[in-house]
Amino acid sequence: MRFPALAWIPALVALSLCGVATPSADENDLSGGVFICHFDPHCQPSGDPPPGGWCEYWLDDCAIHTCEEQNPSIMQGAVGVWYVLSAFAEDKTWCGSEFGFGQFDPYLFIFMAWGPCTPGQHLEIPSPGWPGPDAGTAIVTTDAPWTGNFQPVYYFIGYAYYATPGRIPFGIDPPTGFGGWGNCLTPPVSYSAACYP
Repeated sequence: MRFPALAWIPALVALSLCGVATPSADENDLSGGVFICHFDPHCQPSGDPPPGGWCEYWLDDCAIHTCEEQNPSIMQGAVGVWYVLSAFAEDKTWCGSEFGFGQFDPYLFIFMAWGPCTPGQHLEIPSPGWPGPDAGTAIVTTDAPWTGNFQPVYYFIGYAYYATPGRIPFGIDPPTGFGGWGNCLTPPVSYSAACYP
């Protein structure tokens, strides 16, 4: 199949097709949650990181609040920043996030910078080759939990290589076989993401 130079690459597939489970009054019940991968063509790097970094940039200038606002595609030939968001049916509180990529052409998207978006200090445990094919990462907050909804947990900056159209499969962390969240209870309870399209 041929792709025009300005075609949109579905570079990251979000879980918008899954739907979100019925709300639960318990902010620690993370069942039914989904990860959303979002690219905003209006919020793009133009040199040095903005004051506060790329995660704060999202919260101040690029945030979305519904699945309908999601854009999982990156224009070919463009340098862009995109985010992984945690989305639930209502505001939640959690202390761990884990996800990864399946197999894809590593030239599809050239990663230039990446990192967790956390409300405070954190510990990240990436697998070898992260971010890349068949690799994943786990992030745990150490002094403040994530709270709310449609919250960024990770950002990526890179180049969508126009000569290699395709899709980066988003889902579980391949080395562990898990994708989802851990709440902040002691001991924490893990919740798998609802689905991976």
